[in-house]
Amino acid sequence: MKVYGISARDDRPPEAFVTAGLALASTILPLPATGDGRHGVGFMGVHDGQNAAFVFVSWWGKTYELNHVLYRGARGEPQTLAPVERTLFGCTWDLHVIAFERDAWISSIVRAEDGPDVETYLNATFATET
Repeated sequence: MKVYGISARDDRPPEAFVTAGLALASTILPLPATGDGRHGVGFMGVHDGQNAAFVFVSWWGKTYELNHVLYRGARGEPQTLAPVERTLFGCTWDLHVIAFERDAWISSIVRAEDGPDVETYLNATFATET
C-alpha cells in the first residue's frame, strides 16, 4: 500500500491519525492480498482536513476495478473515525491523489507495453503543495 498524508495545517497529518488509518486499512483489505485477479496493491490517504479528518483506503481489484472505503472523524480525535455514508466519496484534495493513482495504474498495469509492472506502479508517487 502506498500511504499519502494530506494536512490543512501542517506538513503532514498527526501521527495518531496515520496509526489509526493503518489500523483501519488492516481490517478491510482482502486477504490474501493477491488472488481472484488482485495484484495485491493499492493506496490510502490520511487527511487532516480543515473541519474533519478523513482516511480513505483504495485497492485495485481486478485490472479495471478500484475498491474504495472512506472514513470520517473529528479533527484531533482518531478514535472517532467511522465509515461514511455511500454518497460521500472524498474531499477535493483526496481526488487529486486518486486521479494520480488512476493514471499511474493505467500506465503501469493496464497499458504497459511489456505487461503489468507492479514495481513501476508502486514507485510512482504523488506530491504537491497547494
